[in-house]
Amino acid sequence: TSNVTGGTPTYLYQWFLNGSPVTGANSDSWVFSPPAPGVYSVYLNVTDDVAEEEMSNVAYVTVNPQLDVSITPTTVTMQTSESQLFTSTVSGGTPPYSYQWYLNESTVSAATASNWTFTPTSPGYYQIYVAVTDNVGGSDTSNTASVTVQGKPEADFTWYPYSPTVDEEVTFDASASTPNGGTIISYAWDFGDNQTGTGEILTHSYHSTGTYTITLNVTDSEGIWDTQSKSITVATTPPPPPPLAVGGEMVFVKTDKTVV
Repeated sequence: TSNVTGGTPTYLYQWFLNGSPVTGANSDSWVFSPPAPGVYSVYLNVTDDVAEEEMSNVAYVTVNPQLDVSITPTTVTMQTSESQLFTSTVSGGTPPYSYQWYLNESTVSAATASNWTFTPTSPGYYQIYVAVTDNVGGSDTSNTASVTVQGKPEADFTWYPYSPTVDEEVTFDASASTPNGGTIISYAWDFGDNQTGTGEILTHSYHSTGTYTITLNVTDSEGIWDTQSKSITVATTPPPPPPLAVGGEMVFVKTDKTVV
């Protein structure tokens, strides 16, 4: 904007940029839209009605590169027990910069540094980005990072019969295990008698009486695992019931056991 005093109206205006006249810039004000970063000189030449000329002072305009911000990493799969550091990279603009991190479109309290550590409290899908403002009011918003938070899988199992006897086949079933957002891909068993097995459902027999600790380890597709241990008691195979005498006759009772 110019302020002209003296001379003889009316006035003719010509704006100059870096020493060259600007085409069409012939009024008392001019809006400069810089084509690229750099330092520019701007001045105005005024001619009055009797051809007297006067040049204004020279204004110097420093145009910084456009503010640009990005964050890394951009895609994350994690679990609730983990933390993830997000780092911003800023170029252009006029330092210093101010930062505000966002989680699912909401501002994160006190997350106003160039980096931010995300520690999820529950499984789910999250979007993270940062907004940056420079010292002259320029602003930019980063790319959005996508975060999938898986819950830790929970191992659990049952067996039948619950109180087996020696050499009796026992079915172990881990279908009660919960993936919590992931996919369980491995079931590893330790039966407590130096025998192991794999699979969601399988059978096993114990050849001695006693109490054994069964341990199940489940692992999901991201390598996250959990274990569960339970105790099983194996009893001696009960002897067959004795024959019963009724009226001098031997009466045998049918059982599901072999009588020797």
